[in-house]
Amino acid sequence: MYRPLPYVYVIIDETALASVNPLDKGCCHHLIDYIAMLSPAVFTQSVPAWTSDEKQCAKCLLTPANLVELAAQALTAQAAVMPP
Repeated sequence: MYRPLPYVYVIIDETALASVNPLDKGCCHHLIDYIAMLSPAVFTQSVPAWTSDEKQCAKCLLTPANLVELAAQALTAQAAVMPP
């Protein structure tokens, strides 16, 4: 039996607030990168506790300086169109 997964959040290039450097083949599937794409606020809060490996992986991210602000705006816009 097929059922769609609940609470699925699809990230596509047109709606992503953060992306991974497509020119570097070593930049894929790092947890820190997924955190940036899924929860910019948590990503930003985690920066002070990064290990040296996480700092290296984060170099793969292409993010705007105002990532958290953009994420908040996107969530507000999404909430406005969601049914109650």
